[in-house]
Amino acid sequence: MAWVACLRWTIEEGLEQSRGELGLDHYEATRYRAWYHHITLVLLALAFVKSVQRDWG
Repeated sequence: MAWVACLRWTIEEGLEQSRGELGLDHYEATRYRAWYHHITLVLLALAFVKSVQRDWG
């Protein structure tokens, strides 16, 4: 249970970082497909940033 709680905290921290630094909350999509593409690209950018942070320590 503690591991799951820590995992949830990590996910929420990543989403906060993506909102602030990667523009997750800066979309003006009028269609679902555009919104889906925006969210996908932001989450891919977040994965890249996290992997670089892990590699650099």
